[in-house]
Amino acid sequence: MREFEGIPHRDEELWDDPEVLHLRNFGTDEIVDMLSSPDWCRFCFVRNPYDKLFSAYKSKITDPDGDPWYLPAQEEIREAFGYPMRDGRRVGIVSFRDFVRFLQGGGWRYDNHWCVQAGKLKLDLIRYDFIGRFETFQRDFKALLTRLNAPPEVVASAGKVHGQTARICLPAAYDRELADVVYDLYREDFETFGYERDSWMFM
Repeated sequence: MREFEGIPHRDEELWDDPEVLHLRNFGTDEIVDMLSSPDWCRFCFVRNPYDKLFSAYKSKITDPDGDPWYLPAQEEIREAFGYPMRDGRRVGIVSFRDFVRFLQGGGWRYDNHWCVQAGKLKLDLIRYDFIGRFETFQRDFKALLTRLNAPPEVVASAGKVHGQTARICLPAAYDRELADVVYDLYREDFETFGYERDSWMFM
């Protein structure tokens, strides 16, 4: 999208880039027009909740060089589940199961990285023209760019992958009991976007 707008690609975080516009950069009338007028193309991408949650766990809870914002969440989980004490504090890598149980108990439920997508996207208020899927991202994003009449070189660049974490087969992270907990937490996403309850077994 940056290339489409003529802004050079950067590897840094886009939300800190002053060249990237947000809704807050516009007036109320303009925002209403963007979110309701047929003159605008509104699109989003969704992801299988099993995969999305495990990816967020890898990125925000276990990455030793990750975002320090999530250190308090890690500490809360260790405390909640009685991790061992060393030098006066709880230590150890937080397990995925404990992370899920922490969310189940209400901890940090509304963080953007693992909140319910259907609620975040405000589907009751915004009519999207295009809903793509993370699982078929390259194909869907190319289709979106084509729909927006992007130049061929921009469409071709949609095939490049950036920031991908190491893949771990989901059955290595889930069992049926844990998957049932996640299904209950994200039932709205499963039902709204058509992800199957047993899809964790096949990813």
